[in-house]
Amino acid sequence: MSAHEFDIILFEFQQYNVLKEQVRAKLLHQPLSRKIVDSGKLEKEIRGKVEAEFIKKITNPTASN
Repeated sequence: MSAHEFDIILFEFQQYNVLKEQVRAKLLHQPLSRKIVDSGKLEKEIRGKVEAEFIKKITNPTASN
């Protein structure tokens, strides 16, 4: 693994953690009258999107610049 690939992986994990915390904060401050969100389903959906972007960047690193 090159240093560039490692930096990309590290950046993607940092983005994922920021997004995860934003979603968690939003869910905790949600009024009780709203529909209850399935956090597991939401996490899988977000993880899928982040992984898709990560794979796209790894397979074609010049396109992300």
